[in-house]
Amino acid sequence: MGNAQNQVISSKNPPERQTKLPGTLPRIIGVRIELSVVKCYEEEPSMLEMVNYLYSLGFRLCAIDEAWSDSRTREVFQVDGVFFRVAALKE
Repeated sequence: MGNAQNQVISSKNPPERQTKLPGTLPRIIGVRIELSVVKCYEEEPSMLEMVNYLYSLGFRLCAIDEAWSDSRTREVFQVDGVFFRVAALKE
């Protein structure tokens, strides 16, 4: 993903502050985003909030990769979610 997409949708850039690139979001067909299973940053949306937000925009979760975990306890703190728009999945 290019830098523009990362600015539009990011767990550190909640939906209410995503106005930097109006008109860009509808053209994005896929996004990879860091999702926090455990709250890691102040004022960040939860994983569930971001998944619901992306679903409301027509994206669907297609893959999850572990991003940050404790190797000793195996606890996962963050994952990377890969989402694609439903229309892109049908092509």
